[in-house]
Amino acid sequence: MAETAANRICKVLAVNQENEHLMEDYEKLASDLLEWIKRTIPWLEDRDPQKTIQEMQQKLEDFRDYRRVHKPPKVQEKCQLEINFNTLQTKLRLSNRPAFMPSEGKMVSVSNGVCLKQ
Repeated sequence: MAETAANRICKVLAVNQENEHLMEDYEKLASDLLEWIKRTIPWLEDRDPQKTIQEMQQKLEDFRDYRRVHKPPKVQEKCQLEINFNTLQTKLRLSNRPAFMPSEGKMVSVSNGVCLKQ
């Protein structure tokens, strides 16, 4: 009887630790992604006219580079963020735990509206 109780407690603790790990991963990924977005927005909003054709071509090439190289991994990170959030919420719901509420400004819906549409 005591062994069964000990096993159940161990399982509950393992699930709680896994959930804590998922929460930490979510918070870190959300922070990193939002920081990148905050750094990237001013660059994307810089629409000052260029003085020469070479400057304009360079700016266009920089934007193409952003679209091909820099943005795809961040879109992937955003997808991973959503997966982590949904997985965590499901696990918490299945174990009758309260829903996970990320830190202020780190909800999935916030990152949806912040930037990646540009």
